Amino acid sequence: MAGRPKDVSDDEILHEVALARGPVVTAPELADRLDMSGAGVNKRLDQLVEDGYLHERQVGANAIVYWLTDEGRVRVADS
Repeated sequence: MAGRPKDVSDDEILHEVALARGPVVTAPELADRLDMSGAGVNKRLDQLVEDGYLHERQVGANAIVYWLTDEGRVRVADS
């Protein structure tokens, strides 16, 4: 992957999703909790969805929510 090195690992992102107060989390919540830019967290979330670790769903006009897939839960438990 080209660009800046990852300061936050995929496992850290998945752990934050797992620790969310509700069943889902938004990109701005994760960006705040992980001290990442909005663009940076969105790119990483898109990749985790593509890799099969997260589900995503658009709610409303502009919000997308994320939650762990079964594979994502296994990865969190194993890390």
